[in-house]
Amino acid sequence: MSFSAVAHGMVARALQLAERGLWTTTPNPRVGCVLARDGEVVGEGWHEKAGEPHAEILRGGPVLVAAAVDDEKRANSLRAAEVVLLPNAHGKVELKDLLEEFGRRGINEIHAEAGFKLNGSPLREGLVDELLLYLAPCLIGHQASGLFNLPELTSLDGKCRLAIRDLRQIGEDIRLIARLR
Repeated sequence: MSFSAVAHGMVARALQLAERGLWTTTPNPRVGCVLARDGEVVGEGWHEKAGEPHAEILRGGPVLVAAAVDDEKRANSLRAAEVVLLPNAHGKVELKDLLEEFGRRGINEIHAEAGFKLNGSPLREGLVDELLLYLAPCLIGHQASGLFNLPELTSLDGKCRLAIRDLRQIGEDIRLIARLR
């Protein structure tokens, strides 16, 4: 699978939206999201403030919110969003079921701008076939989180090998597209 110029534009827009939370989301990550259907943007949003719900209502268009717990108060705050309950045994959203729900709705490409925990979950569960990564040219200290929350490696035998499909500079960032081997 390759990503279209439209998809890259949507990721760039999600990164722009995420920047709106630069000074308001700490200690949470900055998150931006663009929803599209047939190449047309139907909604967008970002995590606006720490302590507030992370499932912000996206502006314009249908919104699907996946939850693990039936929370009537939170569901009522989501206004026109459709809430689907997909709990797993650990009280989290069952990611495999979520991907099946996306497939049922004709969604076959997902772009997530998330923290290392959510980024690592679909990798750990074997639900990822291709990665689209944007790497900023900066160094951060030892307290910073990595890209993915994955089990500690005790040897390189457990590494996750990638086949690089595309590598290019976009503005100051490096875009990497790779398939998991």
